[in-house]
Amino acid sequence: METATTRCIDLSDLSTLPMGLLLRGPDGRLEWANGVASELLGVDLDKLLGAMPSELAPEAQALLDGDDHQVLVSATQRWLQRDTTVVDGVGHLLTLIDVSTQEMLAAENVRLQKQVEDAEAAAQEREKIGQEREQVLAEAKIEADQIIAQAQERVGSIK
Repeated sequence: METATTRCIDLSDLSTLPMGLLLRGPDGRLEWANGVASELLGVDLDKLLGAMPSELAPEAQALLDGDDHQVLVSATQRWLQRDTTVVDGVGHLLTLIDVSTQEMLAAENVRLQKQVEDAEAAAQEREKIGQEREQVLAEAKIEADQIIAQAQERVGSIK
């Protein structure tokens, strides 16, 4: 869909970039989008062009028009991050980047950190048990030595 805004800039180079790009005009309508944006949002390009963000699914609306800069889009199961650049006299260029892998790695990092903390706690517990065992063994040795000494005294007094 060509508008006065899209005629002002050459968008052909932007169509091939590996990130989602949308141009929101001064009135808030989505005047241009590349195929990657359509794919990331899970919305047909025809439905994006000319639409107000409020006419889209809640996640797309929150990402394109709200304060949220990162949203999980349920239609694609992708975490998308949005950056906005003001284009003087034209509107806003919205850049969408799939950060699903980063989110997955962050969640995995939290899980692994928990495992490390659990392993450290278990190691401390084993160390404590080991110390208690050594204490019990030391006390048992002292007691055994005393019993042996007493037994030797009795045997020596019998002779």
